[in-house]
Amino acid sequence: MDFLKEITSATPVPAGGATAAYSTNLALALIYKVLVIEMKRRIDQPDIQSNLSTLHREIERLLKDVERLVKQDSFIIDDETDITFILRIVRM
Repeated sequence: MDFLKEITSATPVPAGGATAAYSTNLALALIYKVLVIEMKRRIDQPDIQSNLSTLHREIERLLKDVERLVKQDSFIIDDETDITFILRIVRM
């Protein structure tokens, strides 16, 4: 709730960029949670387990990237890297 208080304050930062990145982080955290549960359920299925492990690593990386963006308040789509990042999230 501290982040929510910061957003509603009269200061310019954090603003829309941090809010968008934080929302993305919440969505990724929920995906991560389901993934961990599925990994435990599919322990006896090596093919599926391999795919889930790959997703697990990728989501961990994305979580770190988005956390960095929240701190930087720089979630601005102004270059190809940002667009690629968003497209990767949408494809999940």
